[in-house]
Amino acid sequence: ISAIPAKEVFVSQLSIINAVAAGEEDNSLRNRLKKQYSPLVGFCIMLWMLIATPCIATVAIVIQETNSVKWAMVQFFGLSFIAYVLTFIVYQVGIFFV
Repeated sequence: ISAIPAKEVFVSQLSIINAVAAGEEDNSLRNRLKKQYSPLVGFCIMLWMLIATPCIATVAIVIQETNSVKWAMVQFFGLSFIAYVLTFIVYQVGIFFV
């Protein structure tokens, strides 16, 4: 949901959610994310971000270029569905190798 405005917002939101108070030893976002997520989950997040709808501006441009809200919704929900299915499959298969 946080990546709908723009993919870049997702990284910013992760850093805000994982904000570290000044003076804590481990203040690297990378180190905090390593503790929270396995490599498989990290890969699945990247896969989702790669496939899912780029951003709301892309949807707006599709509406403008095609003069149709239908195609924008097909793109938005279609890419989201494909991203979900592929990420689900990769995660389920990946569990067997972990």
